[in-house]
Amino acid sequence: MAKKKMTCVDLTTEMKNGEMKVLDSRKGTLIRMGNYAYTFIERGVKTVRKMWMCWVTVGRCLYGKVTLNADHVQVQFYIPHAAYERDVNRLADIIVEQAETLAEQVMNARVVELAGSLQAMKPIVIDEEDAAA
Repeated sequence: MAKKKMTCVDLTTEMKNGEMKVLDSRKGTLIRMGNYAYTFIERGVKTVRKMWMCWVTVGRCLYGKVTLNADHVQVQFYIPHAAYERDVNRLADIIVEQAETLAEQVMNARVVELAGSLQAMKPIVIDEEDAAA
């Protein structure tokens, strides 16, 4: 497997015993929150599950699914090579067929209401500068 080096520009940490010292290592979970945003939670730190960040499945088909959370919708396809036998035209046909199936399911789902209810669970963030004013 190829390694990939990525520069993190925003890392939030949740630690049991204060800050890390230089060359200190901790065991825990690294979660990608966005393009360049990550959160590291040290093992043993009690966390509250953020229900608005959980992915809810809206539609499924043979090779794909549509999921959403409070901030995003994602469409995923996992098509094995054996399904299209290395024929690019067949692969394109499978993608179109699967996308049409998922699109029908999304149209029949109450996506707007579901996304709204997930967004309603998010806590209100008050900017410290605004609160001081």
